[in-house]
Amino acid sequence: MKYWTFVVEGSGHFPMDMLRYDRCTPYQSEDVHWMEGISPRSAMMVSHVGPPTPERWASFNWAVDSIKAHR
Repeated sequence: MKYWTFVVEGSGHFPMDMLRYDRCTPYQSEDVHWMEGISPRSAMMVSHVGPPTPERWASFNWAVDSIKAHR
């Protein structure tokens, strides 16, 4: 099964809609807590459906980095 990992970075409110849009989740359960708050932060995400959409993340002022496809 192919899946993608990537890192999102930003500050302010986390764009929760991106979880649905990119059909992704935090890579580890420990990363869930960082979604709250407003300080700058980053975490690894995983999607089993397709790669992320960096342009859409950017529209929420969040950056996507380190996109990797895995088999």
